[in-house]
Amino acid sequence: MGNPYPHLLSPGRIGRMEIRNRVVMSPMGTNYASDTGGVTERMIRHYAERARGGTGLVIVENTTVQYPQGRGAPAHNRIDRDEFIPGLNRLAEAIQRYGARAAIQINHVGALTSPQLCGGVPVGPSDVPVAPGRATPRPLTADEIREIVQCFAAAAARAVRAGFDGLEIHGAHGYLISQFLSAYTNRRTDEYGGGLEGRARFALEVIAAVRQAVGRGFPVWMRINGDDFVEGGNTQEEYKALAKMLVQAGLDALHVSAAFPAAHHKQIEPMRFPQGWKLYLAEGIRQVVSVPVMATSVIREPAFADEAIAAGKIDFAVIGRGLLADPEWVNKARAGEAHRIRRCISCNVCSKSRSVDGIPIRCTVNPFLGREEVFDDFGPAAQAKRVLVIGGGPAGMEAAWAAARRGHRVILCERGSELGGQMMLSSRPPGKEKILWLYDTLTRQLREAGVEVRLGVDVTPEYVAAEKPDAVIVATGARPLRPPIKGLDDARVVTAWDVLSGKADVQGKTVAMIGAGLVACETALYLAAKGNRVTMVEMLDRIAPDVEPTTRIDLLEELERAGIIGYAACRAKEVAGEGLACEFADGKPALFAADVIVLAAGAVAERSLADALASLDVPVYVIGDAQQPRRLVNAIYEGLLAGWQV
Repeated sequence: MGNPYPHLLSPGRIGRMEIRNRVVMSPMGTNYASDTGGVTERMIRHYAERARGGTGLVIVENTTVQYPQGRGAPAHNRIDRDEFIPGLNRLAEAIQRYGARAAIQINHVGALTSPQLCGGVPVGPSDVPVAPGRATPRPLTADEIREIVQCFAAAAARAVRAGFDGLEIHGAHGYLISQFLSAYTNRRTDEYGGGLEGRARFALEVIAAVRQAVGRGFPVWMRINGDDFVEGGNTQEEYKALAKMLVQAGLDALHVSAAFPAAHHKQIEPMRFPQGWKLYLAEGIRQVVSVPVMATSVIREPAFADEAIAAGKIDFAVIGRGLLADPEWVNKARAGEAHRIRRCISCNVCSKSRSVDGIPIRCTVNPFLGREEVFDDFGPAAQAKRVLVIGGGPAGMEAAWAAARRGHRVILCERGSELGGQMMLSSRPPGKEKILWLYDTLTRQLREAGVEVRLGVDVTPEYVAAEKPDAVIVATGARPLRPPIKGLDDARVVTAWDVLSGKADVQGKTVAMIGAGLVACETALYLAAKGNRVTMVEMLDRIAPDVEPTTRIDLLEELERAGIIGYAACRAKEVAGEGLACEFADGKPALFAADVIVLAAGAVAERSLADALASLDVPVYVIGDAQQPRRLVNAIYEGLLAGWQV
């Protein structure tokens, strides 16, 4: 078989470094470092798996050059002292062992930290926060700037000693170099501020010092924004001019990304953003520089990346979350099996887990991520069993596949006429179609594993007894919560699930929504797209309280664009003749006129069958929303775990 993607899978070069293909793993924080910032076995395994999966160039995550001032996370990789070189050497060699090139990203977070993490007041070019709500930094003195320049140079020398093949300097995303480059945060009037040349001085000094530390031939590049996407920040045209200055200073390539923290949803995009939407930024920079340009832009499919390279938009495709979802992304592409790639759905669980929850990075699509050592023995079970899985939603589908992969004979029963459960409802609002990518993955896995699927089966305890299974996995999901609100039996009241399933066809109406969480907000967008006027009321103190921060920024913008009005700290009290009677937290009453009232106030576990099976002499595992309504990531992981345990 020939090369199915001749541009993407052809060799490339950055400086003197030859790379086996044009796929680059983006540097992404993992929270895998030790408490002191050292390399761990989990980190080594994580990067080695992506190298083994065929990736051409693996860039190790954001690694700080000054500690604690440059630290941005509790478990932040460090390269500020010689004691970290041995661990970094083991990491570099683990990547190289599988034929990939190993690079490391060095960084100082500057004002993009907190007093708790940096041990004092954060520093930056000026006393301007990087985003609303962030700490106001202390402006660096000229002597302190020069000291940090030398920190970058010393870190670069350590990267060479550790055996890395290349080095990326982080100059994007509102970190320290980016803070100096951007007019949004740099208000200095000395030689490090003012116009483009002044704002670029720090970056240029870092490049010069790094180049002197590593030598003329060692590959060095910088990650930069193509646009800050914030008012008062740098635009695409300014970054084109900056790109030329940076390359002239001695860079071998540029890595183009985008966005300041206030526009974080344009850096780590939520689901609605189309594949490749910001490649125009890299293409614009590629037109004005003579070095290779690599770019990240929600690239999910090999064919798309191949076409972008063939069209001259980029030289290398940077894959971030896609390689978290499937470390075998490149190997599957090379084998002509792109249809088997577990495509990232941009749910941003990975971002939330490490940045908000402070735990090791997690992935909805790939529940093995960060848990590889737990499932080391995910081979055939000692004894093959007959396993009955009840419920064809994501938890049940994953459980059935996992159990079959272990060699069990698996029967999956679903009461409805199709598999997918709430995934199918979740895919209906605007911009949520990528959830069907996960449905495709789960159904393909069932076929490949030989799971017997029975649709239209309403399982009872008698049915289970007649099947004589050795183990039962109950994944019966949840049902809508009906809070104690007067008048919910009114004919005008429907659930969000009724709306998304098409059971309640609502068009051209005035709608009051009870609840303003994720399900409510997405249902409101669905209704607005059908010409309805929607008002949401939420008893908690903000709209979309259960949505991870990056997606929430984008979701609130979408709600505003759709003309959807949301009231927080407002409790629904009664379905009245004119609509929905509510009460604000201060006791002020409100009445929202409505033709239709949509209930989206949460869900409760559907455990009736699980409780009825308790008397059977067979192990019963209850998973997903049947255990407790939560998120898709929980359902998938619990499905995997149950299938592994039976």
